Amino acid sequence: MNPWFASNFNFPLSGSVNQDLSPEYFFNAIKKENGNGDIEKAIFNSGASYGRQIGIISDVLYEIITQIQLPNSTEVQKFKQLQENINKIKDLKHNGLEQHAESILDKLKESDPKTLNKLLKKYQSQAAK
Repeated sequence: MNPWFASNFNFPLSGSVNQDLSPEYFFNAIKKENGNGDIEKAIFNSGASYGRQIGIISDVLYEIITQIQLPNSTEVQKFKQLQENINKIKDLKHNGLEQHAESILDKLKESDPKTLNKLLKKYQSQAAK
């Protein structure tokens, strides 16, 4: 055996990396002077994620900007463009999801029409509510 190849040398950042990225870790890491992790966690778990909160605020701000017709400053133009880009991405994702659902329903139609009819009835009655 060649001793030159038997070393336990590790290059920087080449060792194992073990990091907790769970939501529990995130909420427990909030310092008391910066907020309350338990409250943040409860808000997040109730469906009000940071992205959802920012999205609602952005939608309201966009409506206000368009209704009161602010002067078209660079910042307003950037904000409007940002909102338009976000809406395009949402539309693409929504259309992709719709196409995916359609594809699955087509496969179910071919393989199990009875189950397809059962599902359609179920969702039609829910949509009517």
